[in-house]
Order: sequence, then structure tokens, then C-alpha cells
Amino acid sequence: LAIVGSALVLAIGGIVLWELYTVRGHRRQRRILDRNRTELDRLRIEETTNIARARLNAGRLQAVIDHVGDGIALFDSNLHLVQWNHPFLRGIGIELYPEMPLDTLLRAQATNGLFGAVREIEAEIARRMGILRTGDPAGLPQAGPDHETLVLSGLATEEGGFILLLNGLLMWQTPPAAAPSARTDKPVVPEPALPAPIEW
Repeated sequence: LAIVGSALVLAIGGIVLWELYTVRGHRRQRRILDRNRTELDRLRIEETTNIARARLNAGRLQAVIDHVGDGIALFDSNLHLVQWNHPFLRGIGIELYPEMPLDTLLRAQATNGLFGAVREIEAEIARRMGILRTGDPAGLPQAGPDHETLVLSGLATEEGGFILLLNGLLMWQTPPAAAPSARTDKPVVPEPALPAPIEW
């Protein structure tokens, strides 16, 4: 009986210890989960704040370049069009759209005859890309909307982006007053998305 009693005590003790370790493990996992949830919530709030700040800065930048007489277009590090002003749209001679690659912009100019008589369009695009990306101050001359000679030049930024400048416009025209969603000379920045609730 003594042996049976000792074995029973050991079995019960083992069960109690196993349950205790299980409870402690669950509590530890819960603490880790709570920390992860807090960190995730913090990151979501930070992301929303950064999006709102980026939207505000983009709006301020657009307000500045919209009141510059010369044409300005901003490209990201992948040479995709990000922002531009009305003088640039008016002088470049083609339709623009957000995320438009620089080589696509030049190709559209060639298609519209803005390069003049060119046999090898792709070779001419490559040549012009080289001039713009090296920041050659002589730039690229092209005809303007009022028969003036414009100069298109490039400027690299420290962040890896790229700026196109279009100088020589004779006439200033106020950008058309249209609804923001209908404007073609200003990319629309989407509203920041609010974080969705998380089910735990």
C-alpha cells in the first residue's frame, strides 16, 4: 500500500507540475502576444501619421511648383514621374500621367514629331536620356507652344530622384480651375487609409 500511495503521490505531483508549467507557458505567450499587439498598433499609427505627413508635404510642394513660371517635373529614383506643374505640361507637348517613365515621356514626344526627322527613335531616346541624366547645362532644345525655343534639362537629386526643368516659355497661363479629380496637370495623392481593427 505504501508503494501504491507513493506512486499515486508522484503521479498527482507530476500532473500538477505539468499543469503549472502549462499555465506559466500560456501566461508567457499572452505577455508576448500583448507586447506584439502593442508594437503593431504603434507601427500602424506611425504609418498613418507618415502617410498624412507625406500628403501634406506633397500638397505644399505642388503649391510651390504650380506658381513657378518655368516647367518643373519631379521623378523618383526609378525615373517615374511623380509631380509636375502646369507650365511643364503646357510646354512638353504631350499628355502626362503619374508614374510615367522618363523614356516613355521621350518616346511620346518622338511619336508626336517633337524630335523632328529622326530615323532611329530608340537611339535618339537613349541619347537624350544620357544628356538629361548627366545634367548637361546645354540641355535639349525643343519647340514651345508659342513657337519659342524651349530648353529641357535634367538635375539629379541627392535622394536618387530626378528633376526636369523646362525653360524659355514666353507666356504664363494660369492652370485651369477644375475639380481635383478631373485635373490632368496634377497627380492626385490618395487619402491615407486608416488602420483596420485587428481581431485577437
